[in-house]
Amino acid sequence: MIKKFLKRIAPNFLLKFYYQFLPFLGAFWYRFPSKRLIVIGVTGTNGKSTVVQLVSDVLMEANFKVASASSIRFQINQTKRLNRLKMTMPGRLGLQ
Repeated sequence: MIKKFLKRIAPNFLLKFYYQFLPFLGAFWYRFPSKRLIVIGVTGTNGKSTVVQLVSDVLMEANFKVASASSIRFQINQTKRLNRLKMTMPGRLGLQ
């Protein structure tokens, strides 16, 4: 909702600031969690959720603590939650 409103009224340089500031704000708020993590990203057209699940399963079998996000579900170790967002990622701030 905020994004749609900003796109209508804000100049491009302000939108660019918004898109860069929000993830920074989330990282700052949660004390830069990705600095303490190994982050693996999966890109492509097809099969991303399958690859994410396979990599997660392999790492958990190797006794690593694992969290994953896909268009199907969010998972932290053994706790799984269905992704009802209709998108892969929960947003810049929510992902932190």
